[in-house]
Amino acid sequence: MSPSDHNLVSKARLLAKRMLFASVPHSRLVRSGDPNRSEFALTFDDGPDPATTPALLATLRRHQVRATFFLVGNRAEQYPELLRRIIADGHEVGSHSYSHPYFNRLSAFEAIREIAVSQSVLENLTGQACPLFRPPFGKLSLQSLLPAWLHKQRVIMWTVDLKDYLAKDPTEIESRVRDHRFVNGDIILYHGMNQASLAALSSVIEAAAAGGRKGVPVSYLMRPAGFVPCSSQ
Repeated sequence: MSPSDHNLVSKARLLAKRMLFASVPHSRLVRSGDPNRSEFALTFDDGPDPATTPALLATLRRHQVRATFFLVGNRAEQYPELLRRIIADGHEVGSHSYSHPYFNRLSAFEAIREIAVSQSVLENLTGQACPLFRPPFGKLSLQSLLPAWLHKQRVIMWTVDLKDYLAKDPTEIESRVRDHRFVNGDIILYHGMNQASLAALSSVIEAAAAGGRKGVPVSYLMRPAGFVPCSSQ
């Protein structure tokens, strides 16, 4: 494929994604929060991981940010104590599938099983409902959307992707942060699965919080107008 052909394909995919977000109700598919609220949501994919999750939690605690962790079901089964630490620190948990496959390569049955098993695992381990789902690799397809909606899950995407998983040095992420203009309602995709991304996380939080924005879980970011959480009453 020539560079021009590749650009055309990329533009077509971007247009299709925009049309999808415009046509699907916010109750089923979310990309951002309310631009009128001084808030952002920091989200972490692919954990839990004993090598990195404790460091992520320590940084979030230091900055007093509550985040959302989209966990892979089979990893949550492997490290349930990390899942309990995430919940104990006041963060929320969403599903990132059971084994992190490419959903567009799955049969309908396989896709349904991925979502159902992961949801069941997370609910059994936390004792809480799991209404949030993020498809692996951000692939929106019939196989990733319909089974999630069938299981009454809201599909959560993002507005900011700092490509932290590609970084070899924290300065690469910090450079992207300087070049990006964060806005109210941003949902930030992060992984924090390597040392570079762990080292840069404070810079990300400080930039996103500029102007007084507060880091909140995705479900809180999406709350209806006038909602008052029990914890603040």
